[in-house]
Amino acid sequence: ASAVGGNVEIIEDHVNGLLVKDSDVQGMAAVLRSLLSSQLGDALSKAARETVLENYSVQAMADNYQDLYASVYSQ
Repeated sequence: ASAVGGNVEIIEDHVNGLLVKDSDVQGMAAVLRSLLSSQLGDALSKAARETVLENYSVQAMADNYQDLYASVYSQ
């Protein structure tokens, strides 16, 4: 993904995805080629799925709301 906006908040470079500089067409092409020619894509996609499930799933959202409400009512 391009290292812009919310991408950099969700993707940790070389952990759960790959980031390239904005408008770096050559860099994006190189990253895509490397994903196609290695096992890296499989590892990153598994890590990305875990990131989404842990932080952005409906269950994670509900848990965050519950924690927020609990903190507000405990004051």
